[in-house]
Amino acid sequence: KREKAAVDGLRESMVACVKEKAEAETSKPDAKKLRTFQKECDTRAKESFVNTGGDMEEYEVKKKAAAVEALKDTKEAKIKTHSAVANLTDSSTDAEKRAAYKAAAKAAEDDAKNAFLESGGDEDDFKREKQRAEAKVVASSMGACIREHAAVTGLASTATTTDKHDAYKTAQKACTAEAKEALMKAGGDVDAFAEKREKAAVDGLRESMVACVKEKAEAE
Repeated sequence: KREKAAVDGLRESMVACVKEKAEAETSKPDAKKLRTFQKECDTRAKESFVNTGGDMEEYEVKKKAAAVEALKDTKEAKIKTHSAVANLTDSSTDAEKRAAYKAAAKAAEDDAKNAFLESGGDEDDFKREKQRAEAKVVASSMGACIREHAAVTGLASTATTTDKHDAYKTAQKACTAEAKEALMKAGGDVDAFAEKREKAAVDGLRESMVACVKEKAEAE
């Protein structure tokens, strides 16, 4: 919770500072100008990060994470309120849903990119971080669904490794449709779901390893 508070504080501080500078301009600042604002706002964001419990050695990593969250949150919010999505009904076909969300995602791209830049993101990283944000959506959806699936929650304390493997495999299969829908609603390409799921698994493994090593190092 402390770590999330630090990242949220960093993001809010960076966004407020960049917006303040952008609003003082006579014309809409381009990406190069926003990058200049980011550098000028770094000091304020760092102060906020440290004051809310952040580790200064992790500042750059967390700044990237904050920018990705801003990108994801903004895009999802814009997609949700887009007219093509709002007009969908219970009787809409899968093809109609895909078309609506695809149109909404395209319309939300500029706002998502702007939120990413305002939060400290680098324009050169936008496409890559957009893919990362979509992988996080898949990971979050799959993780939540699997944890709550009956096959997993029904495992006994005496369950063998094979029992656990079979239970999680069953849950993963059942949760795929839900994760695909989450990806679609986040503006991702459902046809690239397998690729997103693989990236989500790799990113999750890396983050888990980093967290474990950090925890052990702090215990020394």
